[in-house]
Amino acid sequence: MFPVTFKGEDVCPGLKKGGHLNKIRTSLKYLCPAEHIPPKIEVDISNLDIGDRVCLPDVKVHPSLKLLSKNEVMPICKIVATKLENPESAGV
Repeated sequence: MFPVTFKGEDVCPGLKKGGHLNKIRTSLKYLCPAEHIPPKIEVDISNLDIGDRVCLPDVKVHPSLKLLSKNEVMPICKIVATKLENPESAGV
């Protein structure tokens, strides 16, 4: 298991608009040769807007790493709105 870290929070458009980073996966499991063991898996969120997500296939890792996950489409993180922009339209 490798810890997931997020980079680009300081410039992420979705966070600047008041969104929140929802960290869904905090670690990932890979099978890899000893010489390519990464200290962490870095996920770049610098271009995400509210509603955007990063999924497992979007993460760039060394080609020798083989992901061990049953659900490859599950997002690692997503930028979510912290409140409804127009509560009346949501039927509240």
